[in-house]
Amino acid sequence: MALPADRVAGRVNEPRIPRGQPGRKATMANVPQGRRWRRSRFLVSGVLLMLISLLLGAVTGGVYLLGWDPLEWAGSLPGIGPVVSTYRMGLQIQAELAEAKKGIAAEMTRLEQIRQELAKEQERLQGEAFSLERERAELAQERAELARERAELVKLQDELELQRRIARIYQYMRPAEIAEILAVRPVEEAAQVLLALPEETAGAVLAALNPLRAAMVLEVMRSSAAKADVSEVGDEADAF
Repeated sequence: MALPADRVAGRVNEPRIPRGQPGRKATMANVPQGRRWRRSRFLVSGVLLMLISLLLGAVTGGVYLLGWDPLEWAGSLPGIGPVVSTYRMGLQIQAELAEAKKGIAAEMTRLEQIRQELAKEQERLQGEAFSLERERAELAQERAELARERAELVKLQDELELQRRIARIYQYMRPAEIAEILAVRPVEEAAQVLLALPEETAGAVLAALNPLRAAMVLEVMRSSAAKADVSEVGDEADAF
């Protein structure tokens, strides 16, 4: 007699009862072992999370409401005191480092402001130094020009003094004799001699000269008188 196929495989097929239908019994024997383990693990994890949340809530409430210090409590436990002391020291060092960093940052900011102010001051001083150097160059140029003009005036004064000495010699001569000498001398020299002579003598000499020659001498005398006025003004300015 032949056996059924399920008997040959060593398994007995039992009729399956759909879920939710009458006649099905949900027992722990019907649940696989892996599923039971996962359910238990999830249940234990949920309970642990709930206990940890309650513990953290209690610690937080004690800290903020009652002023309770968990570190002080932990330090009183045997064997944990040194660890808590080291932890507290680390916190204190971190706080001191944070304050030191703040102080360093503030000092760096102050030093940067000082550096910027010094840079502005240096720029201003450089501008003033440039202006002073330009004024110094202009003043040196004016002094050089004044020295040149003064040298020319000194030269003119020396020439005038020479002409006056010559004129003093002419004072012992008659106007006609002076006119004969000046008629052959340069016009500038004749003018300087006449400027050094008394007015009456100079007029007599001009009257004895050729009218054209006399006019030329008078023009040079006028120019020499103007230069002499300028020289006197320069001397007064130097004396001031």
